[in-house]
Amino acid sequence: MVFYDVSSSFYTGQHCTLACYGHDRDGKKGLPILVYGVMTDDQGRPVAVQVYPGNTGDPATVPD
Repeated sequence: MVFYDVSSSFYTGQHCTLACYGHDRDGKKGLPILVYGVMTDDQGRPVAVQVYPGNTGDPATVPD
């Protein structure tokens, strides 16, 4: 069994090609974000992490 969750973090740098404007979960308006999906085992230990452009919708991360 695995668990999967999607989150995001705002980005303050200037050179990350994945940083885009999208749905902001941190409450920081006007900053680009990175979206990431984390898969854990049944004990909550991470087994996979995937980073996506900030304008990626949550459902689009599931097939990966």
